[in-house]
Amino acid sequence: MSPAPEYVEHSEGVRIGRELLDATRPYASEIKGKSRWYVVSTFALTLAVLAGAGVAQLVAQFRRRVRGFTFILILAIRNSA
Repeated sequence: MSPAPEYVEHSEGVRIGRELLDATRPYASEIKGKSRWYVVSTFALTLAVLAGAGVAQLVAQFRRRVRGFTFILILAIRNSA
């Protein structure tokens, strides 16, 4: 089955199979140290952001508790006087 005539012009010069693999080989080089650095640094940044969000949540909970305690303390002082 041949491609439709309007697509033939777009398929000219397209490499397939082994020819495509050989043509892309120069771009497929890998520097293992650089790859590991990207993985480790991304993981560390993700952990830092998650830890920061957790600390922010704890601070917010603490501030709400302190406000509530302060309010109760002020009411107790006013009622005792």
